[in-house]
Amino acid sequence: MSENDGFFDHVVPPLPPKDASRGKSTVDVSLDLYKGDSNRPAGPYGLGPRVPMLVVSPWSKGGYVNSETLDHTSILRFMERRFGVEETNISPWRRAICGDLTSAFDFSRKDSRPAALPGTDEYEPQDRERHPDYKPTPPADPDMPRQERGLRPTRPLRYAPYVDGSVDAAAGKFTLAFASGAKAGAAFHVTSGNRTDGPWTYTTEAGKSIADTWNSAYSNGSYDLTVHGPAGFVRWFKGSNKAAGPEVTARHTGNDIELTFTNKGPASVRLKIGNGYGGRATTVTVRPGATVCRTVDLAGSRRWYDLTVTADADPAFLRRFAGHVENGRPGVSDPAIITE
Repeated sequence: MSENDGFFDHVVPPLPPKDASRGKSTVDVSLDLYKGDSNRPAGPYGLGPRVPMLVVSPWSKGGYVNSETLDHTSILRFMERRFGVEETNISPWRRAICGDLTSAFDFSRKDSRPAALPGTDEYEPQDRERHPDYKPTPPADPDMPRQERGLRPTRPLRYAPYVDGSVDAAAGKFTLAFASGAKAGAAFHVTSGNRTDGPWTYTTEAGKSIADTWNSAYSNGSYDLTVHGPAGFVRWFKGSNKAAGPEVTARHTGNDIELTFTNKGPASVRLKIGNGYGGRATTVTVRPGATVCRTVDLAGSRRWYDLTVTADADPAFLRRFAGHVENGRPGVSDPAIITE
């Protein structure tokens, strides 16, 4: 867990959908929807702003970052796992999207050696007498804080998310299908670049999927939808609903990511694949009714990816896929994050 200010990540906290107009969930969210009273307004209550948490133990040493979605109920669930006593006050929705904190530990190894800590001699009073609390004076011209340099090791996660898009040109609609993978549930946050009736939130339990459809009548025959999920997961779908054409899906495969291109249009399409982590852009030509697969090697970016797909003949078409491929082993923090 980390802060929504100060750790340079600015992530929108997960929120259950209040009704079908604002999203869907495979798990019951009724316990997270409040009717309101004199102290609390009515509406869905999610996880709230993110706050930092430090895990100190012989099984968590090494400066690892854990990017699983966690909240205060995760501590209770960790105690459930340890002592076998169920906490009955955790809602099904929170159980679906929040981990049990075990992902922060590596119980296969133990390091009980004392950690090296910085010295505190400079803070000792010169006269060795007790003094009033120190009150610092704010600088007249303060500087913005700077992010710590370099990469950090990361704990392996259970996520294997995907979000697929599809156009129904005859009905003028665009559909998104959400899944978080077989081993972990997740919450997805969807915004639109050309509509004002969002955002929308979607929750999928482990092993389940859910879909929703947007009518382009609200956006002049086009769609512009961005999906944010856990651990840096992003998908961006942009284009026109007026005619059938290409589509792209992305799947995590081992250490890499596989893109599958299809073409429902009447003519061949030439698609350009851009890579935010460097390297030359590549092109793929897909004939009408054909399917083409391409695997993108992520060794150079430590299993992180940020891929964009555009079409030569359709400047409105865009697909963007960003995130991290999990393979059960520790990784590193995103090398594309700018540090000073």
